[in-house]
Amino acid sequence: MGFTARTLYPRSAPANAGTKQLAYLKAARLHEARGLLKSADIGIAAVAHAVGYKGTSQFSREFHPYFGRTAQSEQKLLQEAQSNLDLV
Repeated sequence: MGFTARTLYPRSAPANAGTKQLAYLKAARLHEARGLLKSADIGIAAVAHAVGYKGTSQFSREFHPYFGRTAQSEQKLLQEAQSNLDLV
């Protein structure tokens, strides 16, 4: 999956969203990463790599301020929520 500005950023987005291209790309990558964190089978480093980060350090520095928690705690919360849904 190629997370590049050219493939992700719609041409109409600047006028419609008022979001700069790099901010849009960063948000898309982080939201994709959050979706991948739902799986217990994939670690944080693999998630970071899958969405285009070269390492976990930069990924963690961007994830925490964006979502308000670390990727590890987000993964735990998402997996607990999924477990609770499975019980219903």
